[in-house]
Amino acid sequence: MRKVTIKDVAESAGVSKATVSKVLNQRYDVNGETAERVQRAIAALGFVKDRRAVQLAQGRSDSVGLIVPSSTDEWMIEVLRGAMQEAQAARFTIAVQTFPEGVADTDRLVADLRGRAFDGVLVVQPRDHLPWLPDLQAAGIPVTVLDDHGTNPGITAFVPDESTGIEEAVSHLVGLGRESFALLSGPNEERTRYTSEKRLALYRAALLARGFVLDDAHVVPAEYSLAGGEAGVAHLLKRGVRFDALIASSDAMAVGAMRALKAAGLVVPRAVSVVGFDDFPAANYTDPRLTTVHNPLFDMSARAVRGLIASITGKVRQEAAREIVRTHLIVRDSTGPAINQGG
Repeated sequence: MRKVTIKDVAESAGVSKATVSKVLNQRYDVNGETAERVQRAIAALGFVKDRRAVQLAQGRSDSVGLIVPSSTDEWMIEVLRGAMQEAQAARFTIAVQTFPEGVADTDRLVADLRGRAFDGVLVVQPRDHLPWLPDLQAAGIPVTVLDDHGTNPGITAFVPDESTGIEEAVSHLVGLGRESFALLSGPNEERTRYTSEKRLALYRAALLARGFVLDDAHVVPAEYSLAGGEAGVAHLLKRGVRFDALIASSDAMAVGAMRALKAAGLVVPRAVSVVGFDDFPAANYTDPRLTTVHNPLFDMSARAVRGLIASITGKVRQEAAREIVRTHLIVRDSTGPAINQGG
């Protein structure tokens, strides 16, 4: 039996082969009545799209390049999960590359991108302004950044609003009657300094707005890890710092902190309420289950890749915009009323 071709569908629907191709690829520039006529012809003839042939004809590889920091942290896993879910649903592939180190590596990466090694590019947490991103856009390659700290204006971006979740966390702790706060901030390394300082400033402001001053003695820089949380709490306790609420800048730190509090005989949440940040899947399985700020990494990544694929396939035209994605508090068992309120 002869294979049905795009030409057959075009003749049956009374349109050009180009119009059939646009309908097959869900382009936005075909009117509804024409698209329906083409779809009826496709169904009647039993046409099956040859995906590889379409790719070759369009000069596409159906791939999205992810340029990411060199990190094995759990937040990166969430970013990858969101990106891969959307890519697989659209039958695209994801290729991961870390940020280049040095001028030569950067030049090679940019040359590959300009040579269309990928159909679109998602850049995750760039630390600085990347002057070659507008050049890629000018070459017709869709580009999106994820959490760029405002360093790349004019590029489509998805940015978390951490202030909403932090406000909810502080309001929750104050509402429980907590009065003495300690905070494990992130490390002062170059890669994480911006996030660490931003979250610390937001927590200070939220507490001050409710009449509480976060003393410097109650702030401990620590690694975003279990060991970092344990060491941070050990440091606070060794110096005799008294607190009935502990805020950690990551879930891993919060879990390590709860271990250290338990080892010191301080029951969570009766003696100390603990709040984390990120809401990774494991937060629902700690003991006690962790109250934490939900950071929508999975959702942001999925939406970013979905938008890139829509631009690549011609469904929409990419326009520079900054989309703010809200954080919010998830209340579980690691927070509770202060002891003097009957907790």
